[in-house]
Amino acid sequence: MGDDRPAPESYEDLRTAIALRFGQLSDRLQRIARHALAHPDTIALDTVASIAQRAAVQPSSLIRFARAFGYGGFSDMQQVFRRHLVTRSPDYGQRLRAVGKRVDAQDAASPHGVLMDFVEAGIQSLNHLGATTDPRRLEQAVAILDGAPLIHVVAQRRSFPVASYLAYSFSHLGCRVHLLDGIGGMLAEQTRAIGADDALVSPATRPRCWRSPAGRSAAAPASSRSPTGR
Repeated sequence: MGDDRPAPESYEDLRTAIALRFGQLSDRLQRIARHALAHPDTIALDTVASIAQRAAVQPSSLIRFARAFGYGGFSDMQQVFRRHLVTRSPDYGQRLRAVGKRVDAQDAASPHGVLMDFVEAGIQSLNHLGATTDPRRLEQAVAILDGAPLIHVVAQRRSFPVASYLAYSFSHLGCRVHLLDGIGGMLAEQTRAIGADDALVSPATRPRCWRSPAGRSAAAPASSRSPTGR
């Protein structure tokens, strides 16, 4: 089914390609196309087996579908859906500017109206968190944390409140936890306490994994730049 045309690099290009070639697809591939366009977040985050079950097709059909549009495999196509999921999510600054525009549009914005705007933004953020969390990676992170003798939580800049409360919650769950807060400019010294079997968590607004000092693996479901600069 595939041809020499390059694989679409963006979600919009893929949507266009599907629309142009939909009539040429088999019934099974058409079913996958409809499911993919109706549930792009599911395609971005779920496993092949889970997506196949939801679409009522065999996992091998998903691979054929991806190759029909020029991708080397399903995971290559899935990256297009993941980039679409990330780029369409506004960052915190954009959400605040949107709130400001709504408030400015009112001649006399009440304090309660401003509060409700922030509540709405918070709800949207939580919904996005649930939609973009990979269940497999979450389970892996939980397993790492459960088996770690000590959990280190990085608390830097605007992630400080989240990290502090996370450390507080871990302590109440009976976990041994160490908050890397860098107080007194001692962050480098604090990181030297990280053991080879310890877990490291660094909350951030953009998921990005890194390695802890001395090459130790870092357990970071949502992590930021290493305090060591690595």
